[in-house]
Amino acid sequence: MQKSQSYKKFEINNCKCGYNPVTDYLDNLYYCNREKTEFNICCKFQNGGCGRTVYGKTIGESVEKWNNGINDETIY
Repeated sequence: MQKSQSYKKFEINNCKCGYNPVTDYLDNLYYCNREKTEFNICCKFQNGGCGRTVYGKTIGESVEKWNNGINDETIY
């Protein structure tokens, strides 16, 4: 069984567009598959963001990619 990670120990930067995903973790950082082995962070277009999305095998990997400005996909 995979050890649970807490998003609270990670510092998540604002998106490149200025949107702050930290205002609602439950809506912006979550599992993106049924097996709960991948996470994503997204800048929700419907909440005023740009649609930028990054994926990672762990919360830490997702946060690192996000903070480094990587864009895996744009979802509108």
